[in-house]
Formats: sequence, C-alpha cells, structure tokens
Amino acid sequence: MDAELFSADRLVQVLEDYVVPFGANVVLAIAIFVAGRLGARLATGVLGRVLRRCHTEESRVQLIGDLVHALLLTIVMIAALERIGVETTAGVAVVGAAGLAIALALQGSLGDFASGRAHGRARVRHARGHRPGRRHRGGEHRQLVGDEHAAHRALHLGRRRP
Repeated sequence: MDAELFSADRLVQVLEDYVVPFGANVVLAIAIFVAGRLGARLATGVLGRVLRRCHTEESRVQLIGDLVHALLLTIVMIAALERIGVETTAGVAVVGAAGLAIALALQGSLGDFASGRAHGRARVRHARGHRPGRRHRGGEHRQLVGDEHAAHRALHLGRRRP
C-alpha cells in the first residue's frame, strides 16, 4: 500500500490534478496584481495631470489621487484573490461598510470639500513688501486671501481711526 501512495504515477497524477492548476492560478493572480497596480498608478497620474491643468489646488489633487489609487488597488486585490479561489464576498461587504462609515463620519467635511469651502480657500500667501491687504507678523509679510480677507474687511470696516 505504501508503494502505491508514493509511486511516480501517483505523484504525476497529483501534480496534474492539483499543483499545476493552482500554480497557474497563482501566476495569473500575480500578473493581475502587477498589471492592476501599474494601471492604478497610470490612472492616478493621468487624473493628477488633468486636475492640475484645471488649476485644482495641490492638496485636493493629492487627496483625490490617493482616494482613487486606494479604490483601484482594492479592486485589483479583490480580483487577484478571486483568481486564486479565495471567497471575497465578506471582504467586499466589510470594505463597503467601512467606506460608508467613513463617508458618514466625514459628511460635513466632504460637503465643504465639494462646495470649495475647505481650508484651501483661506490659505495665506507669503509676499515681500507692504501693500494694501497685507499685515506684518513675526518678521514675514502675509497676504490675506479669499475668505480670510473678506472676514478681515468685515470685522474692521466699521472701525475708524481717531
């Protein structure tokens, strides 16, 4: 009986039935992952260039690029795991629930981001020299921009010098 278990014919049969198909699936899964990762990087780069041509603020370009890259890599990982034979239904449900939880937690911030009222609007530009709308603070000149400038004017409009 031991001779039948370890015979060359039995070994060849096991290799043909189990190892070769699984090995082929592993190789295909690795190819899916590598190609998907390159595709995700390419798509993120193209998206970044398009957003920069539209003069989108750099912090927003980075945020959107990172979100798209993470989403694409998640899809690629699920496809590679499916190719190997791993059940990913529960994993997809967990990822979806986590995305929903994050979206609900950041609902107000995402609304501000979509409407363009994020902190990027009230950024401060550093400049040289004194000009109207600039203040001297700590050895550097700062120009009030966007919402900050409007708030400054609203607060100091009624104030008159004696």
